[in-house]
Amino acid sequence: MDIQADVLRFYMAADVVLVPSLNEVLPLVICEAMAFERPVVCSAIDAIPEAVDDGVEGILVPPGDAAALSAAIHRLYQDPELRRKLGKAGRQRVLRQFSYDAMIARYGEVMDELIE
Repeated sequence: MDIQADVLRFYMAADVVLVPSLNEVLPLVICEAMAFERPVVCSAIDAIPEAVDDGVEGILVPPGDAAALSAAIHRLYQDPELRRKLGKAGRQRVLRQFSYDAMIARYGEVMDELIE
C-alpha cells in the first residue's frame, strides 16, 4: 500500500482525524484533514491553536492528556452533527487562511508594507 497515493482514500474513510502531538509546530495533516471537512482532535501546542479554534474547527486537548483525548473522541463519536459542523468550519478556515489565494494576498500585504 502506498500511503501517499492513497491519502485521499484515507481522509474520505475517516470520521475524525487525531493529531495528539507532543512536539510539532503545525502539522500539515491538520490543514489537510480540515480541507477534506474532517474534524480534528489536536494537542493544544505550538501554533496548532492558531489554526484550530477549540470547539469551532476542531477540539483541542492538553498534550499528553489521554483522558481528555478519549473524551474528545467519545464526544465526536456520539455527535455526528458536531462532526459535520466542525468539518465544514475547518474547510472554511483552510480556504480563508491557508489557500493559495490567501497566501498570495498575505505575501502581497507583506511586500506592500516593506515597500512603504
